[in-house]
Amino acid sequence: MRQLTACFTLILVIVTGCADTESENVKTTGVRAEIEVVANGSGNTDIDVQLEVGSGGELATQLELSNGDSLIAYANGEERTLTKVNKLLGIHYVTTFNFDSPNIEFRVELLRNNDQSAPNSTVLLPDPFAITDPVGNEVFARNADILTTWDPQGFSDHSMKVVYELYCSNGNSISTSRTERNVSDIGQYSINAVEVLGSLANQPSSQSGCDLDIIVSRTRYGNLDPNYGEGGYIKASQKRARTVRIAPVQ
Repeated sequence: MRQLTACFTLILVIVTGCADTESENVKTTGVRAEIEVVANGSGNTDIDVQLEVGSGGELATQLELSNGDSLIAYANGEERTLTKVNKLLGIHYVTTFNFDSPNIEFRVELLRNNDQSAPNSTVLLPDPFAITDPVGNEVFARNADILTTWDPQGFSDHSMKVVYELYCSNGNSISTSRTERNVSDIGQYSINAVEVLGSLANQPSSQSGCDLDIIVSRTRYGNLDPNYGEGGYIKASQKRARTVRIAPVQ
């Protein structure tokens, strides 16, 4: 799926800069952790961690591990040390496990050399599913209902979200938008193409049609180690995606 959702934030980052500091300068009580565990149906599960100073936010100061501090993930009897990558909006620490079975517990530990560690952030991977409709590359009229279905369904202890990432280009201009819906796990959700197009419907970039990524996620939240004094979250998701097209103006 395309990475289109940070376009406007990127402008802010370019203008204001993106600060970071080494972890040896910050106590664990001043750290916020955002830990995501994601399986996309490939057989692997990815771990992605961002550490921030204070309460977080788009322009928060990012934490870079230093002075022997490290992030370590554990699951299914295996251990992985997370490695640093620089992404669009800051410093991330990532690793991958080569399994994705439901209800496996993932534990992520922040190990500190000269301060209190945060060893017990845990979450269980939710149940997998498949998108059964729409089929890939299906074309929808500009006023059509776009029905998304998935199976199996009905997991009451999970949360479901459907995200629509729209990409419109006519060669001269490009427009993007993102629409999110928190939905019940009943196996289907429908939205009209008019609602997805929104204000882009009459822009030149959308007149020749738009690609639409439909991203469905089933998520379970876990227990974040309380030693992170600024809070945050740990969550695990099964994500599936399908790309369709919204027709051009006739």
